[in-house]
Amino acid sequence: MIGVGLSGGVDSAAATKELLDEGADVLGLFLRLHSDEGKEARKRSQELGIPFQIVDARAAFQKSVVQPFILEYAAGRTPNPCLYCNRNIKFGLLLDAAKKLGCKKLATGHYAKIENARILRATDKKKDQSYAFALVKKEALPFIVLPLGEKNKCEVKRASNWRGGESQDLCFASSRLNALKDLPKKRGRFVFNGKTVGEHYGAWFYCVGQRHGLGRKRLYVKEVDAKENAVVLAERNELYCESFRVGEKNLHGPLPDEINLIVRHHQQPVRCRVTGDTVTLLEPLWAPSPGQVAGFYDNDLLVGGAIIKEVQWRVK
Repeated sequence: MIGVGLSGGVDSAAATKELLDEGADVLGLFLRLHSDEGKEARKRSQELGIPFQIVDARAAFQKSVVQPFILEYAAGRTPNPCLYCNRNIKFGLLLDAAKKLGCKKLATGHYAKIENARILRATDKKKDQSYAFALVKKEALPFIVLPLGEKNKCEVKRASNWRGGESQDLCFASSRLNALKDLPKKRGRFVFNGKTVGEHYGAWFYCVGQRHGLGRKRLYVKEVDAKENAVVLAERNELYCESFRVGEKNLHGPLPDEINLIVRHHQQPVRCRVTGDTVTLLEPLWAPSPGQVAGFYDNDLLVGGAIIKEVQWRVK
């Protein structure tokens, strides 16, 4: 039996149908992370004619995804909660629950490929979600099934009669600022070329690369100093990175000396060299931020990832 993470959306339903068409015995699993009780997912399971089970992960989700997200922003870093959720919840807690329910594998509606327990980029490069697996533990990979890896998103939508929204960046809040609403408002400085050029109400409400909400055209956030409650601004060409330091690497296989790198979804890969905990850029990379995840690729193969700790900006 294969467990399928059934969200109620089009992609997870399409992944389930792919498995059913192949003759698989499927169990629909709804991962409850917040107030959603899984009504749409249950409806999908009924339409598909498969058994359905709710896995309540609300407490674990708050502890290992939501709270760390808020704490990271409070410290001036920019986390990606989806990658933490994939590691700790979807391919951690949910995978364990699926095994206890008798499932040999866990499938999801991600657009990525898995071959020989290694993650590769999807055929549909515009929809590719392989980066979402950068922090997933190597031990989980043999149990993962990705039925949509060879599919085109537009074809999936046209072929199905289902309606459903796209997944959102923050499933637990309508926006980043809404998620951070409980952080304190405290007057701080905007700094440009070493001089104070304005005030804000909390450095933790800003992120590297941000342009809107600064009150100044053509300037971007370059650094967020939560300790001093200062937001350092710069012109766009000053946000190119020379190198950065990472924490412990989560590798799925050997890491070549030179490799491709992305630090956000759908970014064009750039070449880099990894030496110990230092990543040296061989091509321009714009606005990486501490807290983001560096995803390492050998062509289409995801080798793994690591969390960025400190950024060294390119000298003018």
